[in-house]
Amino acid sequence: MDGAFQDFSCGMPGFAHDRRVLRRSKFLEKVGVKEIMQGPIVNINGDFQLCPYVLGDAGYTLEPFLMVPYNINPNSTLA
Repeated sequence: MDGAFQDFSCGMPGFAHDRRVLRRSKFLEKVGVKEIMQGPIVNINGDFQLCPYVLGDAGYTLEPFLMVPYNINPNSTLA
């Protein structure tokens, strides 16, 4: 899977915050025991190694496996 993207969405019945859904997921459990998200590692230009990661929205917190938007203007309400 060279440069591949996968899209998935999960949720809980009713309203639940994104972080709560993630905390209660089998996905996070499997990441924690290093069962998933460990490879393949892609070498870019010989000097940078890129591991698999998930792209999340501003409802999540930054984790080693989870990239979230970076807000360059802390006074902005947009993330």
